[in-house]
Amino acid sequence: MKKVAVIGGGPSGMMAAYAAWRNGWEVTLYEKNQTLGKKLLLTGNGRCNVTNDKSIHAFLQHVQSHGKFVYPALKAFGPKDVMALMESNGCPLKKEDNDRIFPCSDKASDILDVFIGLLKDVNIITDTSVQQLWLENNVCRGIVLNQKKISYDCVILTCGGLGFPQTGSQGDGYALARQAGHARTALHPVLVPLRTDMAWTHALSGVALRHVKIRKPAIVGDILLTGFGVSGPAIFNLGYIPTPCTLHINLIWQQEDAFCRDLKAGNRQLSTVVSHYVPKRFGLALLQEMHLDPSIKISSLSQKTRNRLLEMFSNWPVYVSGPLGYQAAMMTHGGLDLSSIDRQTMASKTVSGLRFAGELLDVDAMTGGYNLQIAFSTGYLAGSTLA
Repeated sequence: MKKVAVIGGGPSGMMAAYAAWRNGWEVTLYEKNQTLGKKLLLTGNGRCNVTNDKSIHAFLQHVQSHGKFVYPALKAFGPKDVMALMESNGCPLKKEDNDRIFPCSDKASDILDVFIGLLKDVNIITDTSVQQLWLENNVCRGIVLNQKKISYDCVILTCGGLGFPQTGSQGDGYALARQAGHARTALHPVLVPLRTDMAWTHALSGVALRHVKIRKPAIVGDILLTGFGVSGPAIFNLGYIPTPCTLHINLIWQQEDAFCRDLKAGNRQLSTVVSHYVPKRFGLALLQEMHLDPSIKISSLSQKTRNRLLEMFSNWPVYVSGPLGYQAAMMTHGGLDLSSIDRQTMASKTVSGLRFAGELLDVDAMTGGYNLQIAFSTGYLAGSTLA
């Protein structure tokens, strides 16, 4: 029986190990932490947004970089396949808004439990960090562990990127791939909160701005104000943006006409009108920032002031100084150069016996279950096509 080593016990690694075992290979899964799936347990705020139930075409619209590369993987093992695998192994699922799929229990641990069951016949070695590949004449012969060469017919690197380094994602896979001559692109934290220089918003930590629109790039979703800046799905879905920069946010894009009508006349106080469109705390703070009296009557507003209000609420500028950093980033933008990887198998084009999957690859997507699905799909393809 042929033997494969999978390096990394996250979502892509566990799926690669399972697929390789089903394919008839003897599998050893190495994980540097004491347990598998440490990062998986954090996804979806501990609920695990396990996938997104969109068609492949619609799914790819939410992939930020190199969607064409992952098309074969999604065809081989797509969202429906992940859902069937979970439910057939005792984890019922539910669909929420925007086709996001979660376990009915709202517990990420239930998804991990499925994998633990699927991997019962896999040799799992935890608390072990693999730092070196055994390479000879452009062939990966196995790994080197504690200065001892261990032979494998194939090695699959699924070590993750740099996001959430506290879970073990510390760039080990990039170093291992570099030993085999694989280059990587520039790396940046994504799906990450952003720092702002607007002190007045820092005092509003916890206030949520619902269903707003960021103008460029065009993103619709929720924003959460924090003590250091902005977070939430709309911010995460920006992907990689060079900073510092200014985001322009339309707070009233669905009700702009009504907002204009409410500003034209009436005896209501300005604060009453504003609070109809944004959370009261935020509205009062924004009026204070604009040096406007919240108790003033709408009928007393000048046309210039009305224009200022419309401009601010439809084009609110948010000055971003930079991302919070990898310690808060769910994903890494950038990764292994895809030109040297066969997208039909996830195999190295330059070194035989070596494959890759998951966040190591130069592929990232929006929040909503897309990145986990890509991890599962690329892991499955890497393991299931072993010959």
